[in-house]
Amino acid sequence: MRRDAYVDLLREYWRGRGDSLGAYRSHTVLGTLAPYGTNDEFWTYVRTAFEHGEDLVYFWWWGDGRVHGFVTDAQLPEMLTTLRPTSPTDFVAFNLASGVQRGISFRLASDGRATAIAFAMPPGNPVIARRRR
Repeated sequence: MRRDAYVDLLREYWRGRGDSLGAYRSHTVLGTLAPYGTNDEFWTYVRTAFEHGEDLVYFWWWGDGRVHGFVTDAQLPEMLTTLRPTSPTDFVAFNLASGVQRGISFRLASDGRATAIAFAMPPGNPVIARRRR
């Protein structure tokens, strides 16, 4: 699809959202991820706020900066959910729809210095990154 076509589609999206949710108020970029673990495709999630509601949009683009498309009414992937503290060293994100729990834990030395971080995705088999001395 030619680049101008995406601009036209995005304009149509904004017009339609304005009709259903009212005037545009703001947007917040929530994050970007490489869904397949490579550097050739990225998804950037943006929360758009309108007068009477919000929408979540993700933009799908290539590593060279070319936009490939966008998806409206998107679902926030588990990789971008907010981590909440469960202790001074543990943080967890819950996905109520899937029941999946993801988290990180900081391993501390007796003097309080962080010596490692453990990524639990899902919990049970954490990946541990240790600080080099």
